[in-house]
Amino acid sequence: MANIRINRDGVIYKESQTFDRKAAANGWIIKREDELNQPGAIERLSKPQATLADAIDKYIETSLKAIGRTKAQVLAKIKDFPIAGKLCEKITSQDIVGLAEEFSEGRKPQTVGNYLFHLSAVFAIAKPAWG
Repeated sequence: MANIRINRDGVIYKESQTFDRKAAANGWIIKREDELNQPGAIERLSKPQATLADAIDKYIETSLKAIGRTKAQVLAKIKDFPIAGKLCEKITSQDIVGLAEEFSEGRKPQTVGNYLFHLSAVFAIAKPAWG
């Protein structure tokens, strides 16, 4: 098991991972410490992390324009899929493609496009406005 513990300006960051070989653990420690020494890395990791469901909820709560019935239903439906429990920063384009494939079961392509369009509004605001 490899452990990293960094105390910087009163902020303690801990991380550990298990490996089969000692050499792999040592390599991971060196690589991970280099990543954590980048400016602001520990501060970013110390921030509370939000799931896609959290971002959808915040989008709905903070929207300046009234959200239409269809958009609200679509965003609520997206929260029923496994991707909604994933951390926003971990969502990849493959996850979105997988979601589109799940949507496409029993739905027309226009409907899938509509779902993704409404979800894109959340992504468009989440990163610049909420980090």
